[in-house]
This record gives sequence, structure tokens and C-alpha cells, in this order.
Amino acid sequence: FPVTICSYTVTVTATNTSGTSASSAASNAATPASWTATGGTTNTAGGYTYHVFNTSGNFVVTSNASYTIEYLAVAGGGGGGRGYSTGLGGGGGGAGGVINSTQSLSGGTYAISIGNGGTSSGSGITNGNATTFGNFANAVGGGGGGGYPPNQGGQAGGSGGGNSGGLGSGANITGGGAGTAGQGSQGGGGNSSLTSENGAGGGGTGGTGGIGSTGSTGATGGTGGIGSTGSIGSIGSTG
Repeated sequence: FPVTICSYTVTVTATNTSGTSASSAASNAATPASWTATGGTTNTAGGYTYHVFNTSGNFVVTSNASYTIEYLAVAGGGGGGRGYSTGLGGGGGGAGGVINSTQSLSGGTYAISIGNGGTSSGSGITNGNATTFGNFANAVGGGGGGGYPPNQGGQAGGSGGGNSGGLGSGANITGGGAGTAGQGSQGGGGNSSLTSENGAGGGGTGGTGGIGSTGSTGATGGTGGIGSTGSIGSIGSTG
């Protein structure tokens, strides 16, 4: 976040009852107290100080003055769905939600929780975990991908998980799990027929996940969504 400390020169102008005014000599420049904060791994670039949290911790503001910071919060991605030995693919996990915004902060301690990615275990679907900053930012974990068997749809999340590739006419062809508005996109739908080896949907990211292709030997799954780009100051990040 950027912190700019300014100096101010104060001049007082007095007006009498006759409407005559005169200005005082300029006072000495006054510099307000600096605004400082601790927490995470810090570095500076382009006039900004960056606090990077790869694990949970506290962002501690040690000044009572209020300043506006920029922040980028990324949640954990969803776990991929289980596939089946005959070529029925499991859907891809959705990307974690991304929030790129600003917030005015003053003195105090602000808890930061970093979300882990989801896991894939058997036929279970596990979403990613949320990343939170104080009580004002909640990046939603990515939706888990659908597994087979049975035919499972991708879960909703920051970005939605892709559907599994399944058996049966019409199974899981429609779009996958829903994404969270402003944070991610929908997962891809699976492809299915009355034969085996059907492609699964890709997990959503900055764009909608791809739709699984028609099954064949070595069934082809759908592609993931297009990534999104955010930036803080002079440093860009891809979500």
C-alpha cells in the first residue's frame, strides 16, 4: 500500500471591520506523524510498501491516523474431482476467489486468514478455503470439481468447479458450479453419452471453464477459464 507523508505551510489571514486584510508570515512547515504497520513479509518498490502474507497472521497498524491501503486477497482453489478407470473424467477444481480493492484503516490489529486449497478424496468434493482480511474482505474458496461415480456437478465457490464426465444421455452437460460475483467465474460442463470415456469440465477462473469434449479413447477434458489480472501499485498479479 502507498503511504505519503506531506509537509504543510500555514498562513493566517485576518480581516478588520473596514474590510482591510493582511496575511501573516508563513509558519514553519509542519509534518504529521508517520503511518506505520507491521506484519507479513515486507518489501518496497515504486514508492509502495508491500506486506505479503503466505500464511495466516496479523496486520498491525501502529498509528491512529487513518490511511487508505490497497490489497489483493486470493482464496484457496477447489480440489479436483475423482475420475473412473474406464475414462470417465473428474471435473477440475475452480480457482479461489480474488478481491482487488482498497480500505481505509487506522490504528489496530487486523487478522488475516490465508485459505488452503481443497483436496480430492474418493468421491468427496472439497472446496478451497476462504482468505479473509479483518471484517471487510472475504475471498471465497474455489468450488470442488465433480467426481464419478456417480455423475457429480461441480460445486459453487469463488470460481466454480467443473462437472464430471458421466454416463447417460444429458448427464452434466450444462455449466458447472457457479462463481461468486466479482470474484470468479462458472466451471465448465461435462460431456457424456451412453458409452464410457467422456471428458469432464474445466474449473472456472477469470473466465468461464471449458466444456468437456466428446468421449473417446483417452477422453479429453475441458479447459480451465482464462485467468484474471490484478495489480497493486506497480506490481501485477494473476488470479
